[in-house]
Amino acid sequence: AGALDRLGSAYLELGREDDARQAFEASLEIYRASTDRIHTAHTVSNLGCLKRDPKLLEEAEQVFAAFGDRAALAHVRFCQARLERDAGHLDAALERIEEAIALVDQLRATALRQGHPAPVLALWQEYSALHIEILMRLHEQSPDENRVARAFEVSDLARARHLYEMLLEARVDVRSGVPEELLEQERALQRRLNAAELRRQSLVQLEGDDSDIGPLEKTVRRLLGELADVQAAIRTASPRFAELRHPSPVRFEDVRKLLASDTLLLSYVLGEERSYLFVVSREGIESHVLPQRRSIDELAWRVYQGLRNSQQRRMRRQLPELTQQLGNMLLGPVRDKLEEHRLLVVGDGLLHYVPFAALPLTSQVAEGAPEFVVDRHEVVHLPSAAVMQTLRERAAQRPAPSKELAVIAAAVYSTNHHRMPSTVRTTSSQPTLVELPHTRREAESILALVAPDQRLAALGFAAHPELVRSGDLNGYRILHFATHGLLHEEHPQLSGIALSMFDEAGQARDGHLRLHEIYALDLPADLVVLSACRTALTRQAQGAGLVGLAHGFFYAGASRLLVSVWDVHDEATSELMAAFYRGLLVERLSPPAALRQAQLWMRQQERWRAAYYWAGFVLEGEWK
Repeated sequence: AGALDRLGSAYLELGREDDARQAFEASLEIYRASTDRIHTAHTVSNLGCLKRDPKLLEEAEQVFAAFGDRAALAHVRFCQARLERDAGHLDAALERIEEAIALVDQLRATALRQGHPAPVLALWQEYSALHIEILMRLHEQSPDENRVARAFEVSDLARARHLYEMLLEARVDVRSGVPEELLEQERALQRRLNAAELRRQSLVQLEGDDSDIGPLEKTVRRLLGELADVQAAIRTASPRFAELRHPSPVRFEDVRKLLASDTLLLSYVLGEERSYLFVVSREGIESHVLPQRRSIDELAWRVYQGLRNSQQRRMRRQLPELTQQLGNMLLGPVRDKLEEHRLLVVGDGLLHYVPFAALPLTSQVAEGAPEFVVDRHEVVHLPSAAVMQTLRERAAQRPAPSKELAVIAAAVYSTNHHRMPSTVRTTSSQPTLVELPHTRREAESILALVAPDQRLAALGFAAHPELVRSGDLNGYRILHFATHGLLHEEHPQLSGIALSMFDEAGQARDGHLRLHEIYALDLPADLVVLSACRTALTRQAQGAGLVGLAHGFFYAGASRLLVSVWDVHDEATSELMAAFYRGLLVERLSPPAALRQAQLWMRQQERWRAAYYWAGFVLEGEWK
């Protein structure tokens, strides 16, 4: 019976509802003949939810309430909310979904203390999507700005709750007061994890035998699990973790106060049946209905692929029509309100891959040089308004940086590097990463803009992870990393940046600075620049929320980040960064204004005119 119930759930994941119904019914027939009330109720709940049968849901509800099974009871409430919504009983639907979310909130608080909140967060996000839809349908029936504001608040917490909770955790320094043996256990596990992953990567790159790689992959998974357990134990042992308040949605009124009069917040929420755009300003909030998630995601992915390949002649012919369609879809409802405002963009789904600066402003494909968002607007991307509020509050509470700029660049990836001593240099070395010859020039041009006593240059062999881990970068206003960014699709915690892989003697070392280590750093910088490939990209990791290098640096203390959304061109990036820093350090522009000016300058150069060269970097976080 249990196997049939799980089979039914698997069929549902595949969209095979008839097969799912048959599996659930077969499971229930067996369970009915048993005395196993709780598992019977789970199958009754699954079948009732699939068949939209209120009687089956009520039967399951009574059992779950008697057993105190809050997760199962929340699922019943969610299914009941969908039933009421489909019947047009929106007030009843709202009551049911809010009951479901309250139950999941209780579960999440417990899961956070135990260190394994991901499965609960996945439920919470699914329920929040229905909550938003019901609120917006009520608004359509009877327009009410309060309901729109409430839907915005729910959506804002849903999209980046994991990061928001982690930032709240970072503010109280949960490692303070924790027994040293627990912290050393964490560090030891991180070292073992790094070593195992380095061996695994080496075997993969050398096309090693699966019989050797397989055990290492199991070791990596096991160590990740052990690390999560130890970090949960650290939270439990932390006297400050108990100080954390359960995060609540950022209030719409508070968001209004955060915004300047020349700033608009565009918050996108993608739904299965319809999507929404919330437009927030100092004056108020308005909403617009957009197409379903699938339509937006498919078009956003095509635009992303087009922009990242826009230097190719074939793609340049297709791109105007694609970007026009997406621009009309996302900006069309608010074109007349954009004026010259700064735009704060909170994306969703595959919109995280789209640099809004490269979208057209006109409603039709223009002849000649089209007008893009960057021509009129500064653009800043945000994980959520709640995160922006937390970043600003944290920055206001820390001391001002004492020095201006630290640059970590021109890493050494092989023993045939030209700066390697001739006694160890070899042409047989097979670098795992290509050299980035323009990063040294990029670094030197940036450093020249800052007084010697206000800068740190860690170039070549000096660009190694131990410098970052040492705490020597604490106190610099700007941290600039010009290196490779590495993404690990299966285990995002192992994503990172690649620094020097060899020392001056030609000895190999692990030059990776991985995400799970970045979270443990103390880098209270105003700006972190990741002048590397695909440093902004995030993914949904089994409900754990958006995971990416940018979020790791936010947790470590950064207020804003300049990051890339595709594999950027080495020389073009060097030119863009030089222009960006001239605006930032010489003209004293704000980071959004400096980025916009640099991108406009790049577009005026014939060689760098394609969006591939200038649009790949986006600013995230604080917009001032």
